[in-house]
Amino acid sequence: MFVGQLSFRYDNTQLVRIISMSQISLRESKTEKKKNAQAARRLGATLLSLPDLTLKQLQLPENILKAISDAKKISSNSARRRQMQYVARLLRGIDYAAIEKKLKKQNESPNLKKSLGI
Repeated sequence: MFVGQLSFRYDNTQLVRIISMSQISLRESKTEKKKNAQAARRLGATLLSLPDLTLKQLQLPENILKAISDAKKISSNSARRRQMQYVARLLRGIDYAAIEKKLKKQNESPNLKKSLGI
């Protein structure tokens, strides 16, 4: 989403797009994208370690649940890594901060600790 004005000028026979400062500040930087991707990967790894019952209680979308259950079945390290990348990509497509909050809330619950054997 861009706010502001766009202007164009010709420079050495190439069309150059000049972006106003208000547009630059609205874009997500490369560093922010990488941090979000890492957070999604960490969340995916956490979800992979949870039991199926707990995953169902988090009310995740069906495609993410299936991707996580598929990752649990994979024994090859490289194939599991690729599957976890896929899970992270799916997580980036939804509001995974809300999932993290639900997970944190459930971690504080004594029933979850009991089910995990902690």
